[in-house]
Amino acid sequence: MQLQTLSFSGKTQLAELGLSLLLLAGLFYWLYIIQPQPIDWSNAPTLQQDWNITTKIEQPSGIQQLYIENFTPYPQTFTYRLLDDYSQLLTEKAYLPSPVMVPANTKVHAADYIAIKNREQKGIGFTFLNHTYAHNTNNIQQKRYVSPIKKEALVLQAPNKEHFKPWMLKLNSHQGINVNAIDFDVPIGTPIYAMAAGEVVSAYEDSDFGCPTEECVPYGNELEILHEDGSVAVYAHLKQNGINVSLGDKVTAGQLVAYSGDTGGGGAPHLHVQIDALKYSDSSDTTVTSLPLIFIGENRTVIELSEGDYINATSMTATMMNRFNRAYYH
Repeated sequence: MQLQTLSFSGKTQLAELGLSLLLLAGLFYWLYIIQPQPIDWSNAPTLQQDWNITTKIEQPSGIQQLYIENFTPYPQTFTYRLLDDYSQLLTEKAYLPSPVMVPANTKVHAADYIAIKNREQKGIGFTFLNHTYAHNTNNIQQKRYVSPIKKEALVLQAPNKEHFKPWMLKLNSHQGINVNAIDFDVPIGTPIYAMAAGEVVSAYEDSDFGCPTEECVPYGNELEILHEDGSVAVYAHLKQNGINVSLGDKVTAGQLVAYSGDTGGGGAPHLHVQIDALKYSDSSDTTVTSLPLIFIGENRTVIELSEGDYINATSMTATMMNRFNRAYYH
């Protein structure tokens, strides 16, 4: 009887120990992962002037006029929307004629805004949303691109599957224009290759600063390459001084162009890639979006990625994971 009591007591202690460890792990996760950590802004670099763009609001006779000035040597497309409470009551999304094309080194009177009659106009009626170097005149059909990395890497985010994999933290930071972006879990200094041929239209590599929150997004190093079809590839979170090409350079598909880093908003070293383009609809509503990314592997194989997949799988773990994913989730 005494032995049975001791045996039961040992199992109880083991269960209590396991529960304690589980609670400690949960507390650690809540304190250090879920809860935002303070940001040391003293290490943040001085930002460049909003990517060489200025916007100006003038109010002659109660009319707000939106001006956009593009200081870069390449045309850009700008998207903006109304920021008026009364307009938002009338329609969920009250977009003005947008986007607007702004030629290189040019200032454009983009739009006028007058408050609704008999209603008070509060504050500025416009808010800047986005800008892109994309200038395609038709919708771009599905294409296949060269993989931006050659080493084995886990896919942290990908848009083409809606399922949830239990072992993946389901990230959802890719929304709006970033909806088709892909994040690769790669260490700092990983070589990055051009997904398609084009011309370098934007390159920023001065930052060595990053954090997990959106506040740090402007501090991310980025490279943008304009393709012949009018789409533009974006490579983000790059290493400080980690861009291997210069503004105006012509690059070929598969050419080494940069090295990955941990700058901007992200929280951990990774590579963010997307291809932006203008999307045209029958209702004449033009928006800026990102294109679905399908890659070409060795022997011209087609690679469609989902969260939890491995690209360029060579290890046993990555190979087995891909087989499991394709059997149960693809």
